[in-house]
Amino acid sequence: MNIPGLDAIILFDIDHFKEYNDHYGHVMGDECLRKVGQASASCINQGVDLAARYGGEEFACILPHTDIHFAVKIAESVQQRIQELKIVHEASPVLEFVTASFGVTTVQYSPEISPSDIIAMADKLLYKAKVSGRNRIEYAEFRADALYD
Repeated sequence: MNIPGLDAIILFDIDHFKEYNDHYGHVMGDECLRKVGQASASCINQGVDLAARYGGEEFACILPHTDIHFAVKIAESVQQRIQELKIVHEASPVLEFVTASFGVTTVQYSPEISPSDIIAMADKLLYKAKVSGRNRIEYAEFRADALYD
């Protein structure tokens, strides 16, 4: 849904990617990253949204003018697309294929909220997804008053 002033961010990373690299080697790890990056890029609105590798095995999607419900749908699409790749991951305790964990948040523009605040919120949600068993999506709307909780 296109809502001016409301932006969403999705942070996700590949579950147990270190184990993947250790088991299959860095060349296969790089190929896995490339395929996951392409999968995420295929789920967004090209020319408006942005999907990029954020570092290591972590990726970010920036979705301008997007509410939390649509952002979660995008994350679900990315998650499904990654699972459809069926990249074998014998070293994963989650599934026999590569999976990913997601943190999704939206924010209404406010001068009190910095980009690093938004990323920190998405990162907390990503962490929650990981400690809750991985291969899942955690989401919440970010509010300026949450900075002071």
